Order: sequence, then structure tokens, then C-alpha cells
Amino acid sequence: MWLSGGQWFDSASGAFKTGDVKVEDGRITEIGKAPSGSECLDMEGRWLLPGFIDNHVHITLDTATAAGNNVWRDALPGSIAIHAAWNARRLLMCGITTARDVGGWDYHEIA
Repeated sequence: MWLSGGQWFDSASGAFKTGDVKVEDGRITEIGKAPSGSECLDMEGRWLLPGFIDNHVHITLDTATAAGNNVWRDALPGSIAIHAAWNARRLLMCGITTARDVGGWDYHEIA
């Protein structure tokens, strides 16, 4: 699939560019002009960005309240793992594709 007309940063030239980017299996495979008749997604007026990295998350903590130490005292391990999965999904929906968890509650985030 081609992403057509979006703006992106060319690190080789240090300039912002507008153009077409081909993506296959989640990877950029080509930058150029989309061939006539190819499957295209109109990205005009939008930015093409890489997946972001967050190197300090606490995946089991409540991100709305930042409740800490005693929040999981009586919780079942499965509940904590489900909460961690929910927070991981929230990160992904914000464009964060890589996260480093710096401490959670009894290692349930590993599940």
C-alpha cells in the first residue's frame, strides 16, 4: 500500500518532504511516486511519523490517577495483567511502539 501526499522528514537531507511512501508488512519499502492504479491511502495534509519510544513507563499503574503502591494489594494476578495489557494498548494507540517498563506490581506486566 502507498501512503500518498503525506509529509515526512528525510534524515539524509535534513529536510521535510512531501511525497509517497510504500509500506509492506509494516515496513517502509520504497519512497517515490506511487504507480498509477496502485492501492493508495490519501495522506495529504497529514504527517507520516515513526513509532515512538517511551523509555519510562509503569505499565500496571493507573495512568489517569498515578495511583501507586497499594492499588493492587487485593487484586487477582489476572486483573493486573489485563490492566497492563489495556495500558499497553493505550500506548500503542498514541503511537508508542516500544516501551521500557521500569517497575510494576509483582511482575504481572510481563504476562
